[in-house]
Amino acid sequence: MKVPVYLAVVAVVAMLSVSAVADSVLYRNTPFCVGEDNCQAFAQWGGTAAGYVELLDSPGGKVSDYIWVDFQGNLWFESDNGTGKFGALPPAGLPFLGSLVENGQLQEVDQFFPGGVTRTLFVQSEIDTPEPSTLLLFGPAALFLFGRARRFWQG
Repeated sequence: MKVPVYLAVVAVVAMLSVSAVADSVLYRNTPFCVGEDNCQAFAQWGGTAAGYVELLDSPGGKVSDYIWVDFQGNLWFESDNGTGKFGALPPAGLPFLGSLVENGQLQEVDQFFPGGVTRTLFVQSEIDTPEPSTLLLFGPAALFLFGRARRFWQG
């Protein structure tokens, strides 16, 4: 009985460690907007053309985040608040520069913006994971299944 309990605990801990990813922006090697859904004018991009990039949940999926340079050269980052709604959206008339499917890792987005070759810009988006209470149900379920399998194999 000790082996199934051990395996169930290891499975739950592994699942919980995967789910700890928050939104953040890394601009010129400085972190911004860590864990924030609404990060307005957090840095100055400079005097280049404005535009916005969409970050998608999945290929062809819904937009979960926006990052943009406004008409004054300010960088903005906006993430949905969990209900699919945004506190702010890119201003009307701002050109669409491209989209990127988020993967939970730091992803380079500076190549979408004019002058981006000289300004490093990375975004790490929160990916949807099950709630902790759902993950906690996984342990007892795994324990039950291991016990049933043991009884089945023992005859």
